[in-house]
Amino acid sequence: MLTTLAILAIVVLASTAAMIGVPIWMMRRRMRVVPGVRTRAPLRWAVVPSRPARLQRRLRSAVLLSSVDSARADGAFAELVLDIRREAIQLDEALAVAGRASGPLRRAALGDLSPRVARLEDAARRVANLAPASPPDDAGVDTLARLEHRLDMVESALREIDELDQRSTGTPTERSRPPIWL
Repeated sequence: MLTTLAILAIVVLASTAAMIGVPIWMMRRRMRVVPGVRTRAPLRWAVVPSRPARLQRRLRSAVLLSSVDSARADGAFAELVLDIRREAIQLDEALAVAGRASGPLRRAALGDLSPRVARLEDAARRVANLAPASPPDDAGVDTLARLEHRLDMVESALREIDELDQRSTGTPTERSRPPIWL
């Protein structure tokens, strides 16, 4: 009888710990600005409307926005996404410190961090707009088709640049092309 009660008590305690611990663990993971990188932001920042909490949530959104197509990214685009993540991690650390400060020190720190968060959001938005558009299903597309698609995108970008140049200067732009030797 005593063994049964001991086992029952252990099961109840383990269940209670799991019911409390798992949601907290999940919330802490959700609070991360960059997946896989722990944050020092307090858990209450997930719901409170304080200034550092709002800035931290904006950081998470900016990183998420810039990372939407990062799985398909290569080269310079992937490097831009990494730069945004690095800056977001630094800002998150600074926000955690500023959030624990008080009085004029807190106001000054948050005053310095707020424009940096806004600049990061703008950079993330710009990176998301530059994200490489690829065909909806790359699995069945051969290498040549992907190459042609990328070339089409580059040519389209060059046409847009030429149109902007023409609008700003009023004269058509002559793009010099090297001779093609076959």
